[in-house]
Amino acid sequence: MKAKLGMLVTEASGSLGGHTIQNSRGGMQLRNKPIPRSAPTAAQYAIRSINPLLQAGWRSLTDAQRKIWNRYSYTHSIMNANGDKHPLSGHSLWMKYQFGRISVGLSFLLNPADYLKDYWSSNLWTNSTFDVQTPWVFVGDVNIIGAKLNIGPITFNRAYAPAIVTAGRTYRVEFDLVPLTIPANLLLRNVTNKSLFDKFYLAGPTYPAGHYKVDMTCILSSVTVGFFQEAPRNGYSVDNVSLKEFISYP
Repeated sequence: MKAKLGMLVTEASGSLGGHTIQNSRGGMQLRNKPIPRSAPTAAQYAIRSINPLLQAGWRSLTDAQRKIWNRYSYTHSIMNANGDKHPLSGHSLWMKYQFGRISVGLSFLLNPADYLKDYWSSNLWTNSTFDVQTPWVFVGDVNIIGAKLNIGPITFNRAYAPAIVTAGRTYRVEFDLVPLTIPANLLLRNVTNKSLFDKFYLAGPTYPAGHYKVDMTCILSSVTVGFFQEAPRNGYSVDNVSLKEFISYP
């Protein structure tokens, strides 16, 4: 839109509200203020790449399958985010339920009744905060001080507990790590000191103190899983540990 100035105001520049004054060959113009756009984040790229897959999946459903999704929100009172008590459409429910599955590499969920909010099991270790020792078994220079598991700087110190893991399945271990001195050498093994997962070291020579989350594949089934100390024998403390199995539904 062109702007015509009067006798009192003969020149103008800058922005006002959502508009900006711009000088051009055709005269002074009043335009909507441009909104700078930042580069998409990695998460935004991931969402944009998954969306076409979800749309294609919905189109590939049969009429009978789409009918199941269209009715599910009504029969289970799944409302939209605005809180105005309108059930989600079958398409919106499909997009909501499938996104988490596709983002972690699972196939489409054909029945909304099988949906899970979390695709990880409960913690396979029953005492993860070390308020007490039970059911952990200690060998060597290992103790609990200040609700933390402390493994001393001697080879083959270990602390293990019951936890059933199965070869070929995916697991996630999380823990807070405090190395006694850098570097730390943290391993997950069974009671007979056999490696259980494809990630040999959970924390190696360059790992500082902090919270760690490691996804790994089990290579040896076991009924016990624990923390082991090997060279360089510097020792460490761990707390808030969890070991969870990745759950996949057809």
